[in-house]
Amino acid sequence: MERLAQLTLVDWLSLIPATPVVSLVVALAVGNAVLLFRRERRVAPALTADRPAHADAAFGAAAVIVLHLGTDIVGGRLLEVDAQTVSWWRCAMPLLAGTAVLVVMRLLLPGRRPGAPPVMPTTRRTWLTFGRRAERLAAAAAVATLVAVTVASGLQSTPDADGRYVHVEIPIPNEDIDPLRPWFYGWAYGVPVLICLAVLLVAGIAVLRGNAARPYRDPETVAAERRSRESIARAATAVVGGAAMLTLGGALRFVSHARTTSLEIDGQGIYEASWRYAELAAIGGWLAPVAEVLGFLALFAVMVGSLEHVFERERELAG
Repeated sequence: MERLAQLTLVDWLSLIPATPVVSLVVALAVGNAVLLFRRERRVAPALTADRPAHADAAFGAAAVIVLHLGTDIVGGRLLEVDAQTVSWWRCAMPLLAGTAVLVVMRLLLPGRRPGAPPVMPTTRRTWLTFGRRAERLAAAAAVATLVAVTVASGLQSTPDADGRYVHVEIPIPNEDIDPLRPWFYGWAYGVPVLICLAVLLVAGIAVLRGNAARPYRDPETVAAERRSRESIARAATAVVGGAAMLTLGGALRFVSHARTTSLEIDGQGIYEASWRYAELAAIGGWLAPVAEVLGFLALFAVMVGSLEHVFERERELAG
């Protein structure tokens, strides 16, 4: 509460882009605007066998959003609580949640019916067969950017007294004073993020591969099954890309906090110091909300698209 009382109007305004809640509001506005232009578009109803996977994708995407926001709020990132409370899972939560969604999706994909003969076409299909190439490239770009930021930050980090790479050294110019060591997105966070990202990718490829390789169930439904598999593949790709973008937004914001810092010494005054990559960190801080908005939009697309298929199936059965 004392910290809140010390914040000025300028401080509050500077915090506006520093919270995922604002990014969520922007993403909702953009998403609703897009829906207004496509509200008359009809979608193919989900096959009965694929409805559980579609439903899991929709509600799972919503869970990723809720867990990401909850982690940020509970962790108190906006109020800048003691850095000792920053745990690695706060940075990796979108990846962990996205992995759980994909694992459940894979388990819910229907397999071949016992005793059922192969249904044409029987040509070999890979994990790249279904889904859109542009969306896979977008997800790959999000993953590659997250890896690049994580590795670059880790290389700049320095260890604390316990050997954890959670600091970055910022020397005070023209002064014989130990460097400042603010909390930083170092290897202590980067390594778990990279591990969770690798697991997320494995889960995503498992869904895409299982979705493509499963045999068609009936000759009369091949066209409908193709459309359903296309939708499931796009949802899995969007979950990977969305989780990576949300994690990237948090990482960029974490890095931006270390661009400038100060040290107050009794009787000597206040010493200001800037990190040598302060300009890049500042740019990253402003790009963080952009990454989060894109991540939220990807997950919104999963929610809306998957639910549209399920509800269209409900209307078809009711009619």
